[in-house]
Amino acid sequence: SVTDIYNYRNELAVLEASFGKAKMATMDYYQDCLESCGFESVALLDISERARPTLTHWQHNVENNRSNIEQLLDNKAVDEFLDACVILDDFFHRDLLGYGLIRGRKGG
Repeated sequence: SVTDIYNYRNELAVLEASFGKAKMATMDYYQDCLESCGFESVALLDISERARPTLTHWQHNVENNRSNIEQLLDNKAVDEFLDACVILDDFFHRDLLGYGLIRGRKGG
């Protein structure tokens, strides 16, 4: 909702600074799009919990290689990336954002 976007505007700004602009939509939105285009047997799989360890690995990789990374990126960008990992993990955990796969069979 607009209220949610407003309430999380600071966190969303950190995510945008680290990962760039993103189009965010619900899985139901993507399911509706596929079905309205004639796809059948549309199935959704929320893999947010399975993606969360990736965020932890990213953080560990940054911590273990920070001196090398800071030769390419400034300290602020590195810190924002680490913050973005924490924010995404929290959002995934609270089902505010997620990561998913969707499949469908072309109808006709």
